[in-house]
Amino acid sequence: MHVAVCDDNVADRKQMERLLDRESDKRNAATGCGLYIDSYGNEKAIFAHPMLYDVFYIDMCRTEGITGADVCKRLIEEGVTAPIYLCVSDIDYRSMGLASNQIRFLDKPIKTAELCVTLDEAVDIKQSAIPRIELRGKEGTLYVTEAEIIRATQCRRGV
Repeated sequence: MHVAVCDDNVADRKQMERLLDRESDKRNAATGCGLYIDSYGNEKAIFAHPMLYDVFYIDMCRTEGITGADVCKRLIEEGVTAPIYLCVSDIDYRSMGLASNQIRFLDKPIKTAELCVTLDEAVDIKQSAIPRIELRGKEGTLYVTEAEIIRATQCRRGV
């Protein structure tokens, strides 16, 4: 499972990485399935390949002009369907009225048991999700389900 962490506080980001690394080791030993963790200190980097991730943990509260809520809204606009956990610290994201069934909240300091619950939930969501197909073109990339494709033709090589 691919995990993205985006936190502009270095200490908090490193702590989350340590917690996720430990949890990855436990899951790998028990099931053979670990976690692939990418960690970002700014919002720009996370948008390079947001569809790669199965779960997001976000807290942006020290960067001027942007909050974790802004990052969350943009991820949803980009078409991300994975659960997004806004980590509540300096900003109380719960009080912002964010309306989406994929937005969840996790209080800092993060407790290991609560983190495990969020990861289990993300695994369940991933397993029940309808697979998406990536379609690339000159105008950009689309992510669609098989049912959304009306017609497809085989491309000739080199075209």
